[in-house]
Amino acid sequence: MAKPKVNKGSQIIDSATELLNDKVKSLEPKFLNLLLDEIKKLDVRGGGIVSSTKRNKAFIRSFRERVRKLLTKTKYFDFVDGFLLSYDDLNNFTKDINKRVNQITIPTAQLSKWRTWGVDKVSFDLVKQGLDTSLIKPLRNELTKVVNLGGNMKDLAQSLENTLQPIGRAGGLLTTNSYQVSRDALGQYYGSINQQIADTFDLDGIRYVGSLINDSRDQCRRWVDKKVLAVKDLQSEINWAFANGTGMIKDTTPSNFLQNRGGYNCRHTAIPVRL
Repeated sequence: MAKPKVNKGSQIIDSATELLNDKVKSLEPKFLNLLLDEIKKLDVRGGGIVSSTKRNKAFIRSFRERVRKLLTKTKYFDFVDGFLLSYDDLNNFTKDINKRVNQITIPTAQLSKWRTWGVDKVSFDLVKQGLDTSLIKPLRNELTKVVNLGGNMKDLAQSLENTLQPIGRAGGLLTTNSYQVSRDALGQYYGSINQQIADTFDLDGIRYVGSLINDSRDQCRRWVDKKVLAVKDLQSEINWAFANGTGMIKDTTPSNFLQNRGGYNCRHTAIPVRL
C-alpha cells in the first residue's frame, strides 16, 4: 500500500484558496466597470454635481441589492460555490488518512455535520454579513458622502475606484478579503475537526506538516523538523513558541493547538495520530 500523503490537507487548502483568489482577482476589473455604469443612474446637476434628491437617497438605500446583483453578473457567487467543494475534499481526505494512519473510522454523518457548520461559517463571511462589512459598507460610505455633500460624479467614480483598489496594494479589496477569509476558514475548519477527532479517539500525537519558506516562523520550523509532537509535550512546546517564536495566538493551549497551530495565518496543518 502506498504511503499516505499526510500533507494533502495543506495542499487542498492551498489549491482551493489560490484558485478562488485567481478567479476573484480576474473579476475585479469587470465589477468596477459595472459599478461605474451603475452610478450613472444617479441624478446629476450641471457641472456633474451629484445632488441630494429623493431618487439619489433611494439609490443609497438600495445600494446593497444593486452591488449584489453586480457581483452575480461577475460570477463571484458561483466562484464561492466552487470553493465550498473543498470542504468535501478535506472531509474525504480526513476520513481516508484516519483510516489508514490511525485505524479509525470517522462516521460519514459526523463529517456531514461538520461540513454544514464550516460552510455556514465561511458563507457568512464571503456572501452574507461579512461581505456587507468588508465590501458593500465602504463603497456605500463613499457614495453617501458624495451625495450628502453635493460632490461631483468624477470624484465619486475616483473614490469608488480607490476604495476597491487601494493605492500600493497588490490585490483589490474584494480579492484581499476573499483570500484571507477563505484561507482562515479552511484552516480553522480543518484544525477544528482534527481537534474533535483527537479528543474523541484519545489520539496522543500530532504530525505537523507543511512546507517551509524564508519567513516561516521559528516555532513552525521547529515543529516541522520534529515531524511528530507528543500531546503530553504540547504545553512545553507552546511555552517555547511564546518565548522564542512570533505570531502565536494569545490563548493557544494544548486543547486548541490543532486549530491555532503556529499562530495567525499559519499555513501549516497539524494532524492527530496515535503514537
